Amino acid sequence: MRYKKIGKRRTTYAALRFWTLTMLSVLVAIMVFFIVKSYSKAEYALSNDVLNNGDVKGGMEGALGIQPEAEWKLVLVNKDNAMPYGYEPTLALVGSGYYFDERASEALLDMLDACRLEGLNPAICSAYRSIEQQTELYSEQIEKQKKAGISSEEAEVKAAAVVLYPGKSEHNLGLAVDIVSTDYQILEEEQESTMEQQWLMDNCYKYGFILRYPKDKQEITNVIYEPWHYRYVGIEAATYITENNLCLEEFLSMIE
Repeated sequence: MRYKKIGKRRTTYAALRFWTLTMLSVLVAIMVFFIVKSYSKAEYALSNDVLNNGDVKGGMEGALGIQPEAEWKLVLVNKDNAMPYGYEPTLALVGSGYYFDERASEALLDMLDACRLEGLNPAICSAYRSIEQQTELYSEQIEKQKKAGISSEEAEVKAAAVVLYPGKSEHNLGLAVDIVSTDYQILEEEQESTMEQQWLMDNCYKYGFILRYPKDKQEITNVIYEPWHYRYVGIEAATYITENNLCLEEFLSMIE
């Protein structure tokens, strides 16, 4: 009888220990879940705070003369840095059916007007794109690449160098614009030879814009040379980037 009682006690103890450990594991899992969730919300809020208000202190303050209120202009969106989920910029009409972040829309219109005063004919062919529009363009580019007889995986890689993945394109941010010559509207390298592009490349920094994907920076940007794609970053940053032959990734790495 004594052995039976001891065995029974051991069984009861083992069961109690099992359920205790199980409950502790569940509690730990719940705590981890809420911590991660809280962090994600905070990170999302921070990203949107920069995009919408640019009032996050520190970081770029005082670095190369860039002040905190300018941070929204310098948000990096590329294949490694996606936009915050659900972010939608406040837009202003800048052309026939084309929209741009309203905070930079006047600078874009001023640049185009100055170009026209030189007797040139620049034309916007793409500006803000919704995620839905970007998805459609990305899918079309994948299909185009697949026609060359490559695999779906290879097609996605090649497509991303031409049309960035939805949420990772500056066009979704509302701060990028594609500008072409009215007389030559094909998006290819020859676009750089038009008088409009020559003027824009020489003068865009005066209005806060940079040529976002230069020919000699493709290994850094991971995007093909696009002598038509301009990004608004503000006059101070644009001047420094242009004078020092940098791309946005290089510039931001200097002021982190």
